[in-house]
Amino acid sequence: MRIGELGEFALIARIARILKAPAPRKGIVQGIGDDAAVFHAGRSPQVLTVDALTEGIHFDFRYTDAESLGWKALAVNLSDVAAMGASPQFALVALSLPRHAVVDEVLRLAEGIRRCGKTFDTAVIGGNVSRSQSVWSVTVTVSGECRNGRPLLRSGARAGDIVCVTGRLGLSCTGLTALKKELAGFERAKRRHRRPVPRLAWIHELLRHDVRIHACIDVSDGLSSDLAHLCEASRLGALVDLGRLPIESGTRKAAALCRCNPYRWALDGGEDYELLMTMSQAEYLKAKRILGAQLTAIGTMIGRRTILGVWPDGSTRPLKAGGYRHF
Repeated sequence: MRIGELGEFALIARIARILKAPAPRKGIVQGIGDDAAVFHAGRSPQVLTVDALTEGIHFDFRYTDAESLGWKALAVNLSDVAAMGASPQFALVALSLPRHAVVDEVLRLAEGIRRCGKTFDTAVIGGNVSRSQSVWSVTVTVSGECRNGRPLLRSGARAGDIVCVTGRLGLSCTGLTALKKELAGFERAKRRHRRPVPRLAWIHELLRHDVRIHACIDVSDGLSSDLAHLCEASRLGALVDLGRLPIESGTRKAAALCRCNPYRWALDGGEDYELLMTMSQAEYLKAKRILGAQLTAIGTMIGRRTILGVWPDGSTRPLKAGGYRHF
């Protein structure tokens, strides 16, 4: 069987079965299966996460530049750290580059990583450079610390929880579509696609005010897929009011120009790097007072293990995971 027949997440599950330790090791709080691993190495739980951006799969130099690529390569890892409720500390960077790579472009990539690290207080402490056959690949590993003492996991949701999301959905998809179709304007969306903003400040503000978050995941593959991951980990389902999805007017305008459904961009577009969280009604109201318009309730966790979407026309039907898959 080829991996294209098996699928990305089934492949990950098989690899996890091989790599998972036969018995719990001292210090490991959460291993394979969440946004980052969690372990104790002192007073506070530590997290580790790694992600790779490969040319032709995750990025295309027709639509981005080397400095933005460097920023994004670190930012996507910082988003995972944010989803765990942790603060980033250190990063390692591994580059695979073809012989024809231009030195100045590689240095611009490094500058993008540096700027992102400076913005989010993350120090790059090492890495590796190797040769690839024909394309660029940037792999970043980030460590972090759960200074509040408790990592946020995907598996903590409870039936009756409010499902809420930060920021706006579909913005990255809007930017990429505008770049590909050479649509004039939509600069905010284009920038958000090239240089995503990990929601470290927002999650830390909630935790600083003792908001009790039951479950959290970052929206990287797309809301529909990442909600499915959270529901699977928590062994629950969800009822989502699609009319409440936070979609910018620019996304609706771009979708109309392209004769596309903006709800599909918000659900399946991916790379928004917002935070999808569940919490009680009381905690949501508390969080809403803190983040205001940057936090939106979009649904409820339910005991039945299915995900249902209520569309703006009033129809209710199963909401399938339609976000990004590698295989």
